Parts: sequence; C-alpha cells; structure tokens
Amino acid sequence: MLQLVVVTIGIFISTNLDDLVILLLLNEEIIKHRLRVQELVYGQLIGMAILVLTSWLLSMGLSYVAPSLMQWLGIVPILMGLKMLITNLHAAKTTDPAVNIQTKPWRNVLAITALTLAGGADNLAIYIPVLQQQTLAQAMLMIGVFMPLTVGWIYLSVLIAQIPPIKWVLTKYTDKLVPIVFMLLGVLLLLKLK
Repeated sequence: MLQLVVVTIGIFISTNLDDLVILLLLNEEIIKHRLRVQELVYGQLIGMAILVLTSWLLSMGLSYVAPSLMQWLGIVPILMGLKMLITNLHAAKTTDPAVNIQTKPWRNVLAITALTLAGGADNLAIYIPVLQQQTLAQAMLMIGVFMPLTVGWIYLSVLIAQIPPIKWVLTKYTDKLVPIVFMLLGVLLLLKLK
C-alpha cells in the first residue's frame, strides 16, 4: 500500500508541474484581491475530482469518446485569456484607483474548475492506464491521495508566490502574462486534436 501511495505522489507531481506554473500566475489574482485562496482551492478540487473520476470511469471501459472530447476544453483557457486581456485593457484605461474588478465567488470557482479541466485534460492519458491496472480499492486509494495533494500543490504555489522577487514579478507582469499563457495553453490543447 505504501508503494502505491509513493507511485501516486510521483504521478501527481509529474502530471501537475504545468499546473503549478498556472497556480503561481493565479496567485497574482490573490495578491490583488480578485481571487480568494478558498475559491482557488474549491475550483481546483472540483476540477481534479472530475478529472480523476472521469479517468477512473474511462479506465473501467464506460466510454471511449471522452478523451477526444476533453481536448476541446482547450477553448476554455483561450476564452478566459481573451476575457482577461479585455478586462486588463479596460482597467488600464481607467485611471480611478478605486475601481477593483470583482466577480462573484461562484464564478471564480467555475472559472478555476474549467481551467483545471482544460489544463489537466492531457493527464487522462496517464491516469486512465494507471487506474486500469488497479483494483477498485487501489483506485479509490489513489483518488483519495490526489485530493490532499491538490490542496498541498495550491498552498505550495501560495508560499512560492510570497518569495519577494517572485511576488514582485507576479505583481508587475502577471496581468500581461496570464492571458497569453492561458491562450497558449488552449492552443496547445487544441493542436493535440487528431
């Protein structure tokens, strides 16, 4: 059982390094009070649960269509990036420092969930074959290990984002970088379409 937990941790880290970069970029939204850590946690957990449960269901042979449909989720980060770019351009034209663009918490959670699904869709290629080789109890253990690792990953990104030079870069450049990174992520996912 310990070996399975260690393997699960290795799978999580190797498939979520790209997610750590996105989480670091999203920390700028937390720094600017446009996103709360709780919203990030809820969105990530919902997205990860959907990804892992979908992988588990697919590994059981319930559907052969979903992996190709998951790649179309590349449209989500493209649209999010465009929206952020437009919002940032609009905010740059506004000289009133009191203007703070806030969204409803449930919208932030949905956006983070969608981003998690889009960014993690390629993880299905790893999760499905691994889960296919496990018993039901082993698969449930793996899924159970993924959830606290997801929360840990978020808090690791929050800690890294608090390092002064990183915080400075995030504060200064993230408004410009995040929309571009999201759109590139979407394009890369769409290019994987067969």
